[in-house]
Amino acid sequence: GFIVTVLTLYKQGGVANFYRGLVMSLFLTTNPAIMNTLIASFLRLATMIKTAAGMDYEDARDHGPATVGTVTAISKTLVTLATYPLFRAKVVQQTSNLHKDMSPIAIWRDILAKEGPGGLYRGALAQSFKTVFWNALM
Repeated sequence: GFIVTVLTLYKQGGVANFYRGLVMSLFLTTNPAIMNTLIASFLRLATMIKTAAGMDYEDARDHGPATVGTVTAISKTLVTLATYPLFRAKVVQQTSNLHKDMSPIAIWRDILAKEGPGGLYRGALAQSFKTVFWNALM
């Protein structure tokens, strides 16, 4: 149970073991903030394009579901591409005994040496389908 897991983790690495991966997790929490900023920026751009085409500013700010869904999908795709190598390093660090004590940069070097640049994005397509469609529809 819980107590056994806590004791096992403590024996393996002390108190620091409870915080392994915390820094990467904190960086990954910026993902929604970046996505929200991109959505707002793209919707602002859509408004500017509509007003440049002669539409009234208030009407131009009224975006339909297709525009919002498209902008959200594009934003989530860009954010996923930008943050996925960090996500991949975190997963590798947490699931591999070989990489558990390596920094993200060391993990990236190892992935690049063994798999090439595409290795940083292994699994990204499946993750993208899930997150892009979910965010675009919600």
